[in-house]
Amino acid sequence: MKADLKTSREKILKKINNLSDEEAVEVVDFIEFIRRRRRKEGGLLEVLNQVPGPRIGLLALRDRLSKIPGRMSEAVRELRDERG
Repeated sequence: MKADLKTSREKILKKINNLSDEEAVEVVDFIEFIRRRRRKEGGLLEVLNQVPGPRIGLLALRDRLSKIPGRMSEAVRELRDERG
């Protein structure tokens, strides 16, 4: 896997070296965008992991919510009230 990573990095560097100045600026902007997104996602995951209550998977949550009669907002409010 390290060899694949090294090869990928080498390919990226070769391609970057062949870019115009304007294209290089776009690449830098894109890399910064990815880093900002990763930081935001990391922060959200931290908060979600600190929320008390039972842990259920996304599919289980979808199944649970799909079977609720009435308005979903009411069901979510009731479930939130149950957790306290």
